[in-house]
Amino acid sequence: MRMKDSILIGLLGFLVFLALFPHECRSEGGYVIGPGDTLMIRVWGDDDLTQDVVVSPEGGFRFPLIGGVEAAGRSVEDLQRVITERLADGYLVDPQVEIIIRAYRRRNVFVLGEVVRPGTYPLDAQTSVIEIISKAGGPAEDAGDVAQIVRGRKGWSKDKPLTPDQEDVGQVIQVDLRALLMGQGDREDVEIHDGDTIFVPKGRVFYIFGEVKEPGKYRWERDLTVLKAVIVAGGFTEIASKRRIKIRRKGADGEEKIRAKLDALVEPDDTVTVPESFF
Repeated sequence: MRMKDSILIGLLGFLVFLALFPHECRSEGGYVIGPGDTLMIRVWGDDDLTQDVVVSPEGGFRFPLIGGVEAAGRSVEDLQRVITERLADGYLVDPQVEIIIRAYRRRNVFVLGEVVRPGTYPLDAQTSVIEIISKAGGPAEDAGDVAQIVRGRKGWSKDKPLTPDQEDVGQVIQVDLRALLMGQGDREDVEIHDGDTIFVPKGRVFYIFGEVKEPGKYRWERDLTVLKAVIVAGGFTEIASKRRIKIRRKGADGEEKIRAKLDALVEPDDTVTVPESFF
Protein backbone atom coordinates (compact mmCIF):
# COMPACT_ATOMS: atom_id res chain seq x y z
CA MET A 1 0.00 0.00 0.00
CA ARG A 2 1.48 3.33 -1.01
CA MET A 3 1.98 6.14 1.50
CA LYS A 4 -0.72 8.24 -0.18
CA ASP A 5 -3.25 5.39 -0.02
CA SER A 6 -2.44 4.79 3.65
CA ILE A 7 -3.05 8.44 4.46
CA LEU A 8 -6.32 8.48 2.53
CA ILE A 9 -7.51 5.53 4.59
CA GLY A 10 -6.53 7.41 7.74
CA LEU A 11 -8.44 10.48 6.62
CA LEU A 12 -11.48 8.33 5.82
CA GLY A 13 -11.28 6.91 9.32
CA PHE A 14 -11.04 10.46 10.64
CA LEU A 15 -14.24 11.47 8.85
CA VAL A 16 -16.03 8.38 10.10
CA PHE A 17 -14.81 9.18 13.60
CA LEU A 18 -16.26 12.69 13.42
CA ALA A 19 -19.55 11.35 12.11
CA LEU A 20 -19.80 8.86 14.96
CA PHE A 21 -18.69 11.31 17.62
CA PRO A 22 -20.01 14.79 16.73
CA HIS A 23 -19.01 17.84 18.65
CA GLU A 24 -21.25 18.15 21.66
CA CYS A 25 -22.01 20.72 24.33
CA ARG A 26 -19.93 19.88 27.34
CA SER A 27 -20.53 20.17 31.00
CA GLU A 28 -18.99 23.30 32.43
CA GLY A 29 -18.18 21.54 35.68
CA GLY A 30 -14.46 21.24 35.01
CA TYR A 31 -14.05 24.71 33.55
CA VAL A 32 -12.15 27.31 35.55
CA ILE A 33 -13.82 30.72 35.38
CA GLY A 34 -11.63 33.65 34.36
CA PRO A 35 -11.70 37.35 33.44
CA GLY A 36 -13.88 38.09 30.42
CA ASP A 37 -16.31 35.21 30.94
CA THR A 38 -20.00 36.10 30.75
CA LEU A 39 -22.11 34.26 33.33
CA MET A 40 -25.86 33.98 33.61
CA ILE A 41 -26.75 33.70 37.31
CA ARG A 42 -30.29 32.51 37.94
CA VAL A 43 -31.89 32.52 41.37
CA TRP A 44 -34.99 30.36 41.07
CA GLY A 45 -38.17 32.05 42.27
CA ASP A 46 -36.60 35.53 42.23
CA ASP A 47 -36.46 37.05 38.74
CA ASP A 48 -35.00 40.31 40.06
CA LEU A 49 -31.83 38.46 41.06
CA THR A 50 -31.46 36.64 37.74
CA GLN A 51 -28.98 38.46 35.51
CA ASP A 52 -25.91 38.26 33.30
CA VAL A 53 -22.56 39.38 34.68
CA VAL A 54 -19.12 39.74 33.11
CA VAL A 55 -16.08 38.76 35.15
CA SER A 56 -13.84 41.82 35.39
CA PRO A 57 -10.10 41.87 34.59
CA GLU A 58 -9.54 41.74 38.35
CA GLY A 59 -11.51 38.48 38.47
CA GLY A 60 -14.79 39.48 40.12
CA PHE A 61 -18.22 41.06 39.70
CA ARG A 62 -20.94 42.63 41.83
CA PHE A 63 -24.22 40.89 42.60
CA PRO A 64 -27.38 42.25 44.26
CA LEU A 65 -27.61 41.94 48.05
CA ILE A 66 -24.16 40.38 48.51
CA GLY A 67 -21.90 42.89 46.72
CA GLY A 68 -18.52 41.87 45.33
CA VAL A 69 -17.92 38.24 44.36
CA GLU A 70 -14.55 36.73 43.46
CA ALA A 71 -15.07 34.39 40.51
CA ALA A 72 -11.73 33.86 38.75
CA GLY A 73 -10.11 30.55 39.54
CA ARG A 74 -13.35 28.92 40.68
CA SER A 75 -15.36 26.19 38.98
CA VAL A 76 -19.04 26.77 38.19
CA GLU A 77 -20.08 24.49 41.06
CA ASP A 78 -17.81 26.29 43.49
CA LEU A 79 -19.16 29.70 42.49
CA GLN A 80 -22.75 28.45 42.81
CA ARG A 81 -21.97 27.26 46.34
CA VAL A 82 -20.39 30.59 47.31
CA ILE A 83 -23.33 32.67 46.03
CA THR A 84 -25.86 30.29 47.58
CA GLU A 85 -24.19 30.48 50.99
CA ARG A 86 -23.95 34.28 50.92
CA LEU A 87 -27.58 34.72 49.83
CA ALA A 88 -28.67 32.32 52.58
CA ASP A 89 -26.75 34.33 55.16
CA GLY A 90 -29.58 36.68 56.13
CA TYR A 91 -31.12 37.43 52.72
CA LEU A 92 -33.05 34.45 51.29
CA VAL A 93 -34.42 31.21 52.67
CA ASP A 94 -33.03 28.15 50.89
CA PRO A 95 -31.92 29.96 47.71
CA GLN A 96 -31.53 27.83 44.57
CA VAL A 97 -28.73 29.20 42.38
CA GLU A 98 -27.84 28.11 38.86
CA ILE A 99 -24.91 29.45 36.82
CA ILE A 100 -24.51 29.03 33.06
CA ILE A 101 -21.54 30.31 31.07
CA ARG A 102 -23.02 32.37 28.24
CA ALA A 103 -19.73 33.32 26.60
CA TYR A 104 -16.17 32.24 27.24
CA ARG A 105 -13.34 34.68 27.38
CA ARG A 106 -11.17 34.78 24.30
CA ARG A 107 -8.81 31.83 24.56
CA ASN A 108 -6.77 30.51 21.67
CA VAL A 109 -4.90 27.43 20.61
CA PHE A 110 -2.42 27.38 17.74
CA VAL A 111 -2.26 24.56 15.21
CA LEU A 112 0.92 24.18 13.16
CA GLY A 113 2.52 21.63 10.88
CA GLU A 114 0.86 19.09 8.64
CA VAL A 115 -2.80 20.08 8.87
CA VAL A 116 -5.04 21.38 6.10
CA ARG A 117 -5.49 24.87 7.61
CA PRO A 118 -2.76 25.83 10.11
CA GLY A 119 -3.65 28.85 12.22
CA THR A 120 -5.17 30.18 15.42
CA TYR A 121 -8.42 28.72 16.71
CA PRO A 122 -10.71 29.65 19.61
CA LEU A 123 -10.52 27.32 22.58
CA ASP A 124 -13.75 26.41 24.32
CA ALA A 125 -13.99 24.63 27.65
CA GLN A 126 -12.57 21.10 27.65
CA THR A 127 -11.96 21.00 23.90
CA SER A 128 -10.14 17.83 22.86
CA VAL A 129 -7.12 17.47 20.59
CA ILE A 130 -9.15 15.77 17.86
CA GLU A 131 -11.76 18.56 17.85
CA ILE A 132 -9.10 21.25 17.44
CA ILE A 133 -7.44 19.33 14.61
CA SER A 134 -10.83 18.89 12.95
CA LYS A 135 -11.32 22.67 13.06
CA ALA A 136 -7.99 22.94 11.22
CA GLY A 137 -9.32 20.70 8.45
CA GLY A 138 -7.79 17.46 9.69
CA PRO A 139 -4.32 16.04 9.06
CA ALA A 140 -2.65 16.87 5.75
CA GLU A 141 -1.41 14.17 3.39
CA ASP A 142 2.12 14.12 4.86
CA ALA A 143 1.02 14.19 8.52
CA GLY A 144 2.75 11.90 10.98
CA ASP A 145 1.16 9.53 13.46
CA VAL A 146 2.11 11.56 16.55
CA ALA A 147 1.01 15.10 17.40
CA GLN A 148 2.78 17.25 19.97
CA ILE A 149 1.14 19.65 22.40
CA VAL A 150 3.68 22.38 23.06
CA ARG A 151 3.15 24.42 26.21
CA GLY A 152 5.13 27.53 27.14
CA ARG A 153 6.99 27.90 30.40
CA LYS A 154 5.52 29.93 33.24
CA GLY A 155 5.20 33.57 32.23
CA TRP A 156 4.94 32.84 28.50
CA SER A 157 2.78 35.52 26.86
CA LYS A 158 0.52 32.98 25.06
CA ASP A 159 0.09 35.36 22.12
CA LYS A 160 2.13 33.42 19.58
CA PRO A 161 2.75 29.76 18.78
CA LEU A 162 5.68 27.65 19.93
CA THR A 163 7.48 24.84 18.15
CA PRO A 164 9.04 21.98 20.15
CA ASP A 165 12.60 23.22 19.62
CA GLN A 166 12.15 26.77 20.98
CA GLU A 167 13.74 27.99 24.23
CA ASP A 168 10.47 29.11 25.84
CA VAL A 169 8.97 25.62 25.76
CA GLY A 170 8.00 24.37 29.20
CA GLN A 171 6.40 21.05 28.28
CA VAL A 172 5.89 18.87 25.20
CA ILE A 173 3.14 16.22 25.37
CA GLN A 174 3.11 13.41 22.81
CA VAL A 175 -0.33 12.37 21.50
CA ASP A 176 -0.96 9.23 19.45
CA LEU A 177 -2.78 10.93 16.60
CA ARG A 178 -3.29 7.74 14.65
CA ALA A 179 -5.10 6.09 17.57
CA LEU A 180 -7.34 9.15 17.95
CA LEU A 181 -8.19 9.21 14.25
CA MET A 182 -9.14 5.53 14.37
CA GLY A 183 -11.32 6.10 17.43
CA GLN A 184 -9.03 4.03 19.66
CA GLY A 185 -7.62 6.79 21.88
CA ASP A 186 -9.13 8.55 24.88
CA ARG A 187 -10.60 11.80 23.55
CA GLU A 188 -10.41 13.44 26.96
CA ASP A 189 -6.99 12.33 28.15
CA VAL A 190 -5.11 15.58 27.38
CA GLU A 191 -6.46 18.92 28.52
CA ILE A 192 -5.70 21.79 26.12
CA HIS A 193 -4.66 25.04 27.80
CA ASP A 194 -4.96 28.61 26.60
CA GLY A 195 -1.94 29.41 24.42
CA ASP A 196 -1.00 25.79 23.69
CA THR A 197 0.33 24.86 20.27
CA ILE A 198 -0.72 21.59 18.65
CA PHE A 199 2.13 20.67 16.31
CA VAL A 200 1.65 17.92 13.74
CA PRO A 201 5.02 16.98 12.22
CA LYS A 202 5.55 15.25 8.91
CA GLY A 203 5.24 11.49 8.86
CA ARG A 204 8.40 9.44 8.99
CA VAL A 205 9.10 7.55 5.79
CA PHE A 206 11.34 4.92 4.27
CA TYR A 207 12.35 4.18 0.68
CA ILE A 208 12.50 0.88 -1.15
CA PHE A 209 13.93 0.30 -4.64
CA GLY A 210 15.07 -2.50 -6.86
CA GLU A 211 13.28 -5.76 -7.45
CA VAL A 212 9.95 -5.05 -5.77
CA LYS A 213 6.69 -4.59 -7.63
CA GLU A 214 5.99 -1.02 -6.46
CA PRO A 215 9.23 0.77 -5.53
CA GLY A 216 8.98 4.21 -3.94
CA LYS A 217 8.47 6.14 -0.70
CA TYR A 218 6.24 4.74 2.05
CA ARG A 219 5.11 5.64 5.53
CA TRP A 220 7.37 4.21 8.23
CA GLU A 221 5.79 2.42 11.18
CA ARG A 222 7.19 1.00 14.39
CA ASP A 223 8.59 -2.54 14.23
CA LEU A 224 8.90 -2.37 10.46
CA THR A 225 11.06 -5.22 9.14
CA VAL A 226 12.59 -5.67 5.70
CA LEU A 227 10.01 -8.34 4.91
CA LYS A 228 7.13 -6.02 5.91
CA ALA A 229 8.67 -3.25 3.80
CA VAL A 230 8.77 -5.55 0.79
CA ILE A 231 5.13 -6.55 1.35
CA VAL A 232 4.12 -2.88 1.54
CA ALA A 233 5.88 -2.38 -1.80
CA GLY A 234 3.84 -5.14 -3.45
CA GLY A 235 6.22 -8.04 -2.86
CA PHE A 236 9.31 -9.35 -4.62
CA THR A 237 9.57 -9.58 -8.38
CA GLU A 238 10.35 -12.95 -9.92
CA ILE A 239 14.05 -12.11 -10.29
CA ALA A 240 14.60 -10.60 -6.83
CA SER A 241 17.42 -11.77 -4.62
CA LYS A 242 16.23 -12.28 -1.03
CA ARG A 243 19.74 -12.83 0.34
CA ARG A 244 21.61 -9.73 -0.79
CA ILE A 245 19.23 -6.99 0.39
CA LYS A 246 20.95 -3.86 1.60
CA ILE A 247 19.86 -0.92 3.75
CA ARG A 248 21.44 2.49 3.23
CA ARG A 249 21.24 4.46 6.49
CA LYS A 250 22.40 7.96 7.41
CA GLY A 251 24.09 8.24 10.79
CA ALA A 252 26.10 10.75 12.79
CA ASP A 253 29.29 9.57 11.09
CA GLY A 254 27.88 9.59 7.60
CA GLU A 255 26.11 7.04 5.46
CA GLU A 256 26.49 3.32 6.00
CA LYS A 257 25.40 0.29 3.98
CA ILE A 258 24.07 -2.67 5.90
CA ARG A 259 23.57 -6.21 4.62
CA ALA A 260 20.08 -7.02 5.87
CA LYS A 261 18.10 -10.19 6.49
CA LEU A 262 14.34 -10.28 6.10
CA ASP A 263 13.78 -9.87 9.84
CA ALA A 264 16.07 -6.83 10.14
CA LEU A 265 14.40 -3.65 11.40
CA VAL A 266 14.00 -0.69 9.06
CA GLU A 267 14.52 2.76 10.60
CA PRO A 268 13.02 6.09 9.46
CA ASP A 269 14.63 7.49 6.28
CA ASP A 270 16.30 4.16 5.48
CA THR A 271 16.61 3.14 1.84
CA VAL A 272 16.07 -0.57 1.24
CA THR A 273 17.50 -1.96 -2.00
CA VAL A 274 16.47 -5.38 -3.30
CA PRO A 275 18.96 -6.49 -5.99
CA GLU A 276 18.44 -8.81 -8.92
CA SER A 277 19.26 -12.47 -8.43
CA PHE A 278 22.24 -13.87 -10.32
CA PHE A 279 20.36 -17.07 -11.07
